[in-house]
Amino acid sequence: MENRLSFQGMPVTSGLIAASLQDYTNPDAKIERMTKNGELIRLRRDLYMDTASGPVNAFLAANYILTPSYVSGLSALWFYGIIPEYVYDTISMTTKRAVSFNNELGRFSYVSCPKDYFPIGVTKATQNGNTFLIAGKEKALSDLILMTPNLNLRYRKEILNWLEEDMRMDMDILSEMNLDILGQCADTGRKRTMLTQIIKIFK
Repeated sequence: MENRLSFQGMPVTSGLIAASLQDYTNPDAKIERMTKNGELIRLRRDLYMDTASGPVNAFLAANYILTPSYVSGLSALWFYGIIPEYVYDTISMTTKRAVSFNNELGRFSYVSCPKDYFPIGVTKATQNGNTFLIAGKEKALSDLILMTPNLNLRYRKEILNWLEEDMRMDMDILSEMNLDILGQCADTGRKRTMLTQIIKIFK
């Protein structure tokens, strides 16, 4: 498939791939063979990424599997080096309903959040030449707190214990957070007490 290189590792629909395979009698069958051969990776129904440009970036794929969305929570905290362990479940926030997808790259989980909260603290990052939407450090922490059931700590000591002992977060990196962004997250009214306390801790 000579035209395949033009996709440059970006997610593409089956219709676009089929259009580049017009010389084949049965483009759908060719797509199926390419998927089995590892030339294409199926992200979800009718959405693929080609492997001609190198390994597929899971964070970039996550942005396209469900839109609008951005990578966040433990996935983003690992990306910034705030937590030490790699997270195999790629976690994202979306304004749509919560849903999960499984493909050969792994599991992609999407957590629903309100529309007014969604854009706060979202940025772009680049990894191995791939640019994707991801929560900044502050938003990733806020999102983790938001998506964790029954987590609403109120006191400095228990919050520090959760950050340092339970989650093993790098406090030096957290000390570089933009507290104004955390304040904007708190102002939306969700987990406000805990977020306000974290702001006080890092002031």
